Amino acid sequence: SKMVNSITGFSNHPTGNQIITNVYIYLDVHPDDYQVGDKKYNMEVLDDNWDTSEETVRYDVPTSGLSSGRHTIYVQAIDSRGYKGPVSSKFIDIPAQNSNLRGSP
Repeated sequence: SKMVNSITGFSNHPTGNQIITNVYIYLDVHPDDYQVGDKKYNMEVLDDNWDTSEETVRYDVPTSGLSSGRHTIYVQAIDSRGYKGPVSSKFIDIPAQNSNLRGSP
């Protein structure tokens, strides 16, 4: 595995081969800004096992309580050593009186 030192003054740590242990979805809050009470969901691993460095996950975000308009979904994985992966994001648009989602890049 590669050695990464992303912050001066902190020791290098191996990355790239650890088992993924969880993937979280954050709704309208970046993971770095998350506080208790914000919307955060655990994604489901499709093969029922968190046992590899690559996993296929899913989660259906409930839209019934969301206000109409644009929202941001952030996704971040955590590996077996507790390291947080990069954050991915996507906009979703909630229509005024419909629970169908429309994503945009």
